[in-house]
This record gives sequence, C-alpha cells and structure tokens, in this order.
Amino acid sequence: MDDELLRVQVKTTTVFRKGRWDLTICTRGGNQSWNGLVKTLDATRCDYLFALVGDGRQWFIPASALGGGSHVSLGGPKYSKFEVEPGRPIAERTPAVGRL
Repeated sequence: MDDELLRVQVKTTTVFRKGRWDLTICTRGGNQSWNGLVKTLDATRCDYLFALVGDGRQWFIPASALGGGSHVSLGGPKYSKFEVEPGRPIAERTPAVGRL
C-alpha cells in the first residue's frame, strides 16, 4: 500500500450468532504438533486483519484496533468503519461423495 509492505492476516467465518459474525482471530495449532499454546493476533505480528464472512461482507481492520483477544464479532457498530465493499458469499460446504 503506497509502496509499503503490509503484513495482513486473513480469516474467514460462516458462524453467525445473535445477529453478528463470530470470527476467531487466534491460532490454536492446526496440526498434530500443537503444544497447547494459543497465539492471539496482535499488532507486533501483523498490520491488518482482512475478514471475509459467510454472506460475502468484508472488513480490513488495523491490528491495533483489535485489542489482542481471541475473537471478534463483526456486523455491528464497533468495526463498521473498517467494512469494505462486499464480495461473493462463501460457498456452503457439501459433503464429499462416499464419505460419512
């Protein structure tokens, strides 16, 4: 952006509760070598969070505005000024044929 390199964390969610999109912004491993530590998103590791939710709405939020928690609720007034033009909705996942 303006010839400056930005570190952007990208997250998606399809979880919609109580009129808001629930977005997990921490990392809890993701593979078999998880050591039990939860890494929260903070401004020392990235500059922005880009969030895409189930209905296609999108946000580009400065990491400094997140507060270092484990999740955020999107769709209300708190992060409304960071909402950008919506994209396509996230396609619903369909089960693979022959898998239970």
